[in-house]
Amino acid sequence: MIDAKASCGALWAGAWNPLNQNGLVTILSGRTFLHCSWNSSGSECLVSDSRGDILHLNVKTNRWKVIKNLKPSPCSIEFALKRRDEFLVGLTDSQVKCMNTKGELVSIMGGHESVVNQIRVSPDGTHAITISSEKAQMWNLSTFEHLRTLAVKPDCPMVDIRFIDAELTTLTAFADSSLFIWKGTTCQFQMTTPKDVRFRITRVVYSKETQKIYTAGKGEFIHVFCLKARKITSIMQISGIRQVKDMAVVNGMPEHLFVLCDNQVKLMNVTECNIETTLNPANEPCFKISTGGEWFSLCKDNGTFEIFHLPTLKADICPLESELQTETISNLSRKGIKHLPKAQISTGRINTNPELAAEHLDKDKLRAVLNGFGEFPQAYRFLIWRRILRIPGNNSAYESLLSRGQHPGMKDFDQKYPIKSNRIARAMDKCLNCIGHWNSIFLELDYVPVLVFPFVKLFQNSGLHCFEIVATVLFNYCRDWFSFYPNPPIPILAAIENVIAEADPRLLRHLTAHEITSQVYAWPLMYTLFSEVLPKNDWLALFDNIIFNHPSFFLYCVAGYVISARGPLLSMKSLEDFQFFFHHRNSIQASQIVDSAKKLMKRTPKNLDLRRLVKKREPLTVGHYPVLNQYPKFVVDYRKRETDKIRKREIEMVKDRSYHLERSALHGGTAVGIKENGEVSRLDFTRSRAESAELSKGVEDASRARKILLASFAS
Repeated sequence: MIDAKASCGALWAGAWNPLNQNGLVTILSGRTFLHCSWNSSGSECLVSDSRGDILHLNVKTNRWKVIKNLKPSPCSIEFALKRRDEFLVGLTDSQVKCMNTKGELVSIMGGHESVVNQIRVSPDGTHAITISSEKAQMWNLSTFEHLRTLAVKPDCPMVDIRFIDAELTTLTAFADSSLFIWKGTTCQFQMTTPKDVRFRITRVVYSKETQKIYTAGKGEFIHVFCLKARKITSIMQISGIRQVKDMAVVNGMPEHLFVLCDNQVKLMNVTECNIETTLNPANEPCFKISTGGEWFSLCKDNGTFEIFHLPTLKADICPLESELQTETISNLSRKGIKHLPKAQISTGRINTNPELAAEHLDKDKLRAVLNGFGEFPQAYRFLIWRRILRIPGNNSAYESLLSRGQHPGMKDFDQKYPIKSNRIARAMDKCLNCIGHWNSIFLELDYVPVLVFPFVKLFQNSGLHCFEIVATVLFNYCRDWFSFYPNPPIPILAAIENVIAEADPRLLRHLTAHEITSQVYAWPLMYTLFSEVLPKNDWLALFDNIIFNHPSFFLYCVAGYVISARGPLLSMKSLEDFQFFFHHRNSIQASQIVDSAKKLMKRTPKNLDLRRLVKKREPLTVGHYPVLNQYPKFVVDYRKRETDKIRKREIEMVKDRSYHLERSALHGGTAVGIKENGEVSRLDFTRSRAESAELSKGVEDASRARKILLASFAS
């Protein structure tokens, strides 16, 4: 906590480091902070306190200073102007002053008869709207010319005004829950809430990225309007709250909405319709929030001012879902649904129906993005993945699998796959246990942990999404692999080999001449999902294309990788070189693999087309997960029984060994204590050592038998 009683100082002591997982960076105290505003770049912030002091904060230089003292105290402040060193201040004497960061007065804007409680600036910072209880005035900030006035009727007060674009299109919200879109002085259209719904707007916010308008007020509901459709599209209900005081959206987090309700700031995922985290506890109420660039700030009732780093917060909760859920958002009651016309609105949880979610995606636009940029936008990637794969979100089924505890096949997991990060290790353990309980064959396969690991790293904060995406990959892309258990999928590998032979006969002849089979160059790429040969960014770009296309595209990518590596492969001769190449990163990029795979899809004859081997993608069923039984059950059951026998035998051997070691130690102590009976004690001690040696040999024999059994299944 930084004491801000002086006239200047540092924002945080020492090196920059978040104070908690929510991204809290610093806390300013010593004053009663009332208002705050960030500039357009998000690098500087202005804060005013109860004494009329205005503080200038610079997060880049880690400094703050008092630049001006105003009497009367400011009641509103706005910093996002085109001239970056200027800001607007609304005063209780109905004046609006434009000043610079040196504390110098630039201009005074009048015309109001009451307190100016809100100031809105256009996205380009060239125009502003000053709002009081009786009117709203628009100003040209270049010349400080008054452009026009919007008078407000006393019986229907205006709640808020927002700029929508740089062309001065404005959104006005009134207390009767009506929204108007204005272009200049012309009203383009009006959006209203259904008459049967009792709702009084007190706050409105516009998201430029999603082109949605969020309105809220007294009560539990948040109404979502679509600007393109020009109507209300959905209603969200937050259980247990009384009033929403303020809301804020942040660029780069299109799925999230900051909601100030009941004096607490909650981060809400509007897609999954859940509260992901709360920034302040209930005993530390907040009354003002503000966002700018990578930063989020809030003013608390105790007078402190807190700054949060949004990338840190986003990294903690992930753009998807967090396990830090403090509240749930319920569906609308049946009584509420009856009041809402079905033709105008879809109620309840937003976009949880996979069929509806898939319809919202414009695949032509996504294809254009992939063709132009080679990957999906990073901010929307995981959202697009979930929409394409149509993840059902079966919370009850997932909790049922999770409640079964540790799977027997996970007992030696920590020793086989040591992971440095405890957080990732817990997420990995949780995901693999659920997969094992879903189908026991998965934990009998040595490569499944390697296959699962990259998804666990990406979705470590969301166990449900991690499991369902892994289950979707196993169900659609790997389903035919298990029919040949415990061997690799020989027909699929042979089909990939045929595609390579058709596209590059010389390369295949070289591989065949050195006895390099598809189990050496294709199978490692398949069961690792390219995670060993590609860095993170390339792997994500490759899987953007794999998930978007037909499941057979994954097999074409395997063949495309081999053909793209034609140069180094032709220079290799030893088996060790080939094995090293296909298990380590190389200079091949994801774009090369995708281009090669697309060419192979076009040029491969129909009789060799890999699409005939793979079915179309099927989403996981809603409610319960599908059954996967396409594997030789008798082989799995036999191996499982033999493994359990060996495991039990080893446990018994260890128990017997510990017992005899304790016994030998006891006899050794007796031999030292009783000197006159030394011969009997030495005899017992020698016998106990012989028994221990025999037990050790038995344990080694059991381990050797286990290795021979596993090798026989692998061959």
